[in-house]
Amino acid sequence: MLCLVFIWIAAHVTAVPKMFIIDTVEDSLVPANLTILLTACAPGPGLQAMAMDYEIFLCVVFYAMPIVVMGYTYTAIAIKLWSSKAGILMESDSKAMMTQLKVRRRTAKMLIIVVIAFVILFLPVYIWNMIRLSAPETLSYMDDHIISGITLGALLLLVINSCINPIIYNFMSVKFRNEFRSVCHCWLKICAATDKGASNEVLRGGVRQEKVHGEYRRSRMTEYDSAGGKTSLTDA
Repeated sequence: MLCLVFIWIAAHVTAVPKMFIIDTVEDSLVPANLTILLTACAPGPGLQAMAMDYEIFLCVVFYAMPIVVMGYTYTAIAIKLWSSKAGILMESDSKAMMTQLKVRRRTAKMLIIVVIAFVILFLPVYIWNMIRLSAPETLSYMDDHIISGITLGALLLLVINSCINPIIYNFMSVKFRNEFRSVCHCWLKICAATDKGASNEVLRGGVRQEKVHGEYRRSRMTEYDSAGGKTSLTDA
């Protein structure tokens, strides 16, 4: 828990310089008479070099360093999982050993794919930001719609990175898929029970039973026998 709090604090602190470096400018693609809320962000006057240094800092701290750490740790884990010489496998019979080996190797592949997805999805936004800051004159030869499309596309990849891991786990981990299905099933049962309300009526053998505060109570009902006569059931 403390680690998560530290990460959130560090992320907010490192974003503070952007408040002073970046300024809002009018977006040429949005008509001026439409709204003043749709604006674009760009380095303030004379802050182009500082914005470039800040972007390099972000690339090193939040992209290069995580790749090095994940690359080392996940590679070590993948090698361990991929190995068939682990003691836990040698103690089992041949069939169980092969089953466990397949599961371990599937987990190793999943870790590798997670790292590759992080590298691919984060790379475009850093490359594009550095091009815009280091060589802004090259953008003058590009159409504004193309520039806007590339920027939005790079940002969209960041959003995809935030939600793609559970999708990878679902396709590559049987245990995750089963647990996720179990959670969804429990949630659906809770929703169904909530819709019924606090009072749950159940018909059993022609007697209406009403569940009140966790206990079933019989209520008076009238039944017709085969001769057409009435039979009353008293309260229980």
